[in-house]
Amino acid sequence: MNKAIDIQYLCHLIYQTFSIPVHFLSTNNDILYEFISNDSCSPFYSSKKEQLNDLYQKNDPYNFPLIKTNRYLENFVLIHIVDHEYMEGTLIIGSSAYPRLSEDMVIELMNEFAHNCNKG
Repeated sequence: MNKAIDIQYLCHLIYQTFSIPVHFLSTNNDILYEFISNDSCSPFYSSKKEQLNDLYQKNDPYNFPLIKTNRYLENFVLIHIVDHEYMEGTLIIGSSAYPRLSEDMVIELMNEFAHNCNKG
């Protein structure tokens, strides 16, 4: 079976099982596969690619899954797919869970969103 099909199947299986967004990024940070319930991106970013690239760090370890939270308290799981020392891409699962927000955090997020809207 083709490895690209395996990765695509894995992404689809995770999406179907957990009803959570799943993306697979190439080593160039291009979105190769995505399984989502709607095509809207986070209001805190200008594009979906910007949101996903914000999570990826070149110096991240490759030998285990990473749990990351972005500055807007969205949680993600990143799994780097490596085949015989060759990086194939990164599986990004999420955003997964949202913490209960305090009133102060809601105000801070709204201010940050307004600031980002004024930049672009």
